[in-house]
Amino acid sequence: MSIGTVSSLGDGLFSMSQTHKGNLPRFLIVVLIVLVALFVRIRAVNSLPIDVDETTYLNAGLGYAHLMREGDIKGIAWYNNNAEHPPLVKILYGLSFLPLPPIDEIQEKDLVVGDSVFETDAKRWLLMGRYVTMVGGLVTVAVLAWINPAAGLLLAVHTSAVRYSSQIGLEAVPALTAFLCVLAYQQWVKRHPVELDMKSWGWLVLSSIMLGLTASSKYVYCVAGLAIGLHLAWQGWRKKWQFTRMVQVLLLWGGLAMLVFLASDPFLWPRPFSRLMESIQYHFSFASKEHVSQYGYPFWQPLFYLSRTAGQDGWYRIRTDLAIMTLAVFGLYPLRKKPLYWIWLVMSLVFLLLWKTKWPQYVMILLVPYCLAAAEGMKMLWSWGKKRMTKGVT
Repeated sequence: MSIGTVSSLGDGLFSMSQTHKGNLPRFLIVVLIVLVALFVRIRAVNSLPIDVDETTYLNAGLGYAHLMREGDIKGIAWYNNNAEHPPLVKILYGLSFLPLPPIDEIQEKDLVVGDSVFETDAKRWLLMGRYVTMVGGLVTVAVLAWINPAAGLLLAVHTSAVRYSSQIGLEAVPALTAFLCVLAYQQWVKRHPVELDMKSWGWLVLSSIMLGLTASSKYVYCVAGLAIGLHLAWQGWRKKWQFTRMVQVLLLWGGLAMLVFLASDPFLWPRPFSRLMESIQYHFSFASKEHVSQYGYPFWQPLFYLSRTAGQDGWYRIRTDLAIMTLAVFGLYPLRKKPLYWIWLVMSLVFLLLWKTKWPQYVMILLVPYCLAAAEGMKMLWSWGKKRMTKGVT
């Protein structure tokens, strides 16, 4: 393979735009990356031991499946299993369980933490739920790979992304919807280079819808919405947009997101305000409880999670987390040229450092911009190596 061919392939891997004629087609690169993601996640789905939270979310999904079979809409609204978290992801699990034999509940003795998937009688329901999670993770990889193949490849193999898109949990779906929220907003901003007008409002509507679905999946992922608000304010100041018009846009965007959130969160239907406040207050109270403080995690614990394998090394054949973190450090500065993702990454990281509850799955809120930063770091190394190769040839 010639240096020119290698150079062309490398440039295609780092491109944020459509590949040029003569380069390897972008869709083929994306397909290859998704196949890598599928390979590592299929293995993880079948080999990762049962996690402590999987019983909780699996049973919540079974509860919703039972109510859906009965056609009990009122029961769905009053169902309060795991009420501290919004229900959308658990409802998706319930939908996936409908083709399986109906059961009321899986006991802890039938789903022992640390056991193999194939050692439990509940493996059919466990695997179905894990496949639902895996689909969310694969779509996220595919979308990211389309806009930046290198970042998509890094997300495909990052062990936190692999683990939390291969076990039953609440992470993969809101990670996807938060990304789509940011991406749709970015498309809208691109179409308003000078002033705010009525162009491409469909992208802004899509962004609002995705933010609402994010909120009805897991609250913490709404940090993406805060990043959008800050970016919009910065854009307005930089482009001298009319202040009142910008505020109107922000209010309409946020208002539609709130309506979508309320519509897609049946737990809030009976008493929207009080139930929402109770749910949010739970997380602030939980962060101060002894159950959290007894772990004694330092404020920088999220950085530890990002640098180490998510779980035991033996769970994965590909372990690149420390290398990805190193690349992200180098890529943080050049990522400033993509300010929306830079703001999203920094705000997410600040939140993780300040928030007292420091569970490992929370790093999922920043993995998309984090992998984009790592891709920028990889691009720097590639450019350096490309120059060295060119000098060597000449």
